[in-house]
Amino acid sequence: ADFTEFYAKGTYTFNDMFTFGANVFYASNWLNTGASGTYASGTAKVTLPYDFSVSGELGRYFLGTTNAFYGFAKLPDYTYWNMGLTYTYKVLSFDLRYHDTNLSK
Repeated sequence: ADFTEFYAKGTYTFNDMFTFGANVFYASNWLNTGASGTYASGTAKVTLPYDFSVSGELGRYFLGTTNAFYGFAKLPDYTYWNMGLTYTYKVLSFDLRYHDTNLSK
């Protein structure tokens, strides 16, 4: 499922403890289905004592209509989020994270 994707990202660190960011990804042929796909999200990270941090992301996928091979199906838009706890030791990061969406079967 090769496809080309363009993106822009930005972050702003308010102080040593709080970092916020925004992301936008765009693919004109998302997962090689012929449908366009745009993903926009916001991120946040809180640095804690003892090399721990808590971070999360909340985003939305905006998807288009597939090509004839997939029956011109309108792909559903959906919200995605994750939240996790990270411990950093020297150059290694250990991350425990929960992911979810509102996409139904």
